[in-house]
Amino acid sequence: MKKGFAIDQLMLYILALFISGLILFYGYRAIKGIQCRAEEISLVRFEENLRAKIETLSSQYDSVRIEELDVPLGSCLPAVEKVCFADETKAIQPSGKDGAGLCKLTGANYDAHDSPAICNALQDKTDNVFLLPGIRPLRVKKIKLGEGTVCISAHGGRVSLKLTGKGDGTQIEPKPTRIST
Repeated sequence: MKKGFAIDQLMLYILALFISGLILFYGYRAIKGIQCRAEEISLVRFEENLRAKIETLSSQYDSVRIEELDVPLGSCLPAVEKVCFADETKAIQPSGKDGAGLCKLTGANYDAHDSPAICNALQDKTDNVFLLPGIRPLRVKKIKLGEGTVCISAHGGRVSLKLTGKGDGTQIEPKPTRIST
């Protein structure tokens, strides 16, 4: 009688462990899904904030703002290392100074398809904002640049921009660094 009771109790413990494992596994997947959705929302917010700030400043001649925008940190989407902008009103050469090397990206973090896709987008003028490495490109109107393209490095999930209204567009530059004397 005691031997049968011990086997039943052992089976009950095994069943309890199995159910606990399923609950933990489901909880982990749910939390991971929430994190991924938060990164997707961060990307959409970046796009909306960038568009709004560029649109607002485009008609304000010589108005200057320093903006810091959040970009994905990299738990589900790739971590953004650079944000590159292209001015559609200028001829973009695939190789050369105003191409900013976008058509010849190399390194472990850049996918093999990044460079040709960016190069095609620049030449076809379909997209003009690129979050590198490998996040979908964006289309933002009224971007003005001194050169054909500019890339700005992201640090700690943020990109710092200097935006200047030009009356018919917004000039984008890296945020100037302060030099202490």
